[in-house]
Amino acid sequence: MIPSIRLYFLLAIAIPIALLLAMLVNQQTSLIGTLLFDCLILGLGIIDALRVKSHLVQVTRHPLHRLSIGRDNLILLSVRSSPLA
Repeated sequence: MIPSIRLYFLLAIAIPIALLLAMLVNQQTSLIGTLLFDCLILGLGIIDALRVKSHLVQVTRHPLHRLSIGRDNLILLSVRSSPLA
């Protein structure tokens, strides 16, 4: 799974939010707030993973008929992509 840019954005704003909470409120409230935010990010990451369409790209390695020991062996890969719809 490759996370979307939205997830990276949410992770990037987590640092200033955690620092702001640590400066403005006591330690216990700050830890609870950060934990809730982490749970929110985890939930959004799971939702994002479930929305991803699987098998959009398929890579197949075709075996060679004969392999040579001690030499470079060429391999053949075929890549097939499915439409996004």
